[in-house]
Amino acid sequence: MADTMDIPREEVLLGRCCECGIGLDPRTHPTMTCVNCLQARADIAEGVCPNGQLFKCRRCQRYCGGATTYVACEPESRELMAICLKRVRGLKRVRVADAAWIWTEPHSMRLKVRLTIQKEVAPGAILQKPLDCEFVVRNQQCTDCRQQFENFAWTAAVQVRQRVSHKRTFFYLEQAILKKNAQAAAVKIEQFRDGLDFFFRQRNDAVRFVQFLKDCVPCRVKETKKLVSAGAISASRGSAVPSRHRCDS
Repeated sequence: MADTMDIPREEVLLGRCCECGIGLDPRTHPTMTCVNCLQARADIAEGVCPNGQLFKCRRCQRYCGGATTYVACEPESRELMAICLKRVRGLKRVRVADAAWIWTEPHSMRLKVRLTIQKEVAPGAILQKPLDCEFVVRNQQCTDCRQQFENFAWTAAVQVRQRVSHKRTFFYLEQAILKKNAQAAAVKIEQFRDGLDFFFRQRNDAVRFVQFLKDCVPCRVKETKKLVSAGAISASRGSAVPSRHRCDS
């Protein structure tokens, strides 16, 4: 009895693994199976796809975060990490304990993330393992940039002209537009020798802009409509009728 009490507590084997027979403590191994046997029997990464794709707009450098949502992300940022995790299929089956970036060459069009995943494989038995995920970055134009390049990105245009030798009134008008940010709804602005053209997606935005010009300076407004149609475009979109407002001062 005395000899038994002299044996250190940590050296007393209280149980053995049911598969390989290695000694273990039932208090820390309720399944009576060692970690090596649990890992050999259960792959917690099964069903998790480590490969995926990310879409990035080449023009504005934003990443696709949803169906039509594009988000500006810094390299190796938390925002970009969140988008990457959304692209990992089957990740809901496990718990993500940690996530870290793996360096990749900037022009490789690849992003790599090292995940530490956990999963309960038996009552009281939780396994953990690292999982490296790789994402291929594909170029895909975002909705905003695509609309700026399409022929029918705008439905209304406002042409502002001043036909005098001096441009004092026009300079005053430019400052008023910038001060009130009246051009915010314009998708494109073109400069000409005697004025500017403002293009809008919605006709109501153009009407509000014309009213702003009328409130700032005396001007004469002329509205015209031009029918624009083509065979291939008409089949899918129908005829479009862009309107033009010409403001002369």
